Amino acid sequence: MFYSHSILAKSGPFAHVWLAATWEKKVTRSMIFGTDIATVVESIANPAAPLALRLSANLLVGVVRIYARKARAGVRRGRIRARGARPRPPAGRLPHERLQRGHG
Repeated sequence: MFYSHSILAKSGPFAHVWLAATWEKKVTRSMIFGTDIATVVESIANPAAPLALRLSANLLVGVVRIYARKARAGVRRGRIRARGARPRPPAGRLPHERLQRGHG
């Protein structure tokens, strides 16, 4: 093997990324938002010790999954904020106003 087992240990530098690549359902929100993608990608591209090509590919899959979940969460947050910013007409008055104007 072309890597140290301590890299993928529970407290290792790639633990959350490896978990996202192999067992995506086990990754929690805190793991997702606690992962700095730029640092992880830099560590994969220029490792301190040599990594096997297959391992680096699996780690990059984990990075992509983490990035996708971060992006999805950001879009959801943006939609919720946009929904809250729009003024909504009162629910009970809209059909009645249409009838008064002769549109309904």
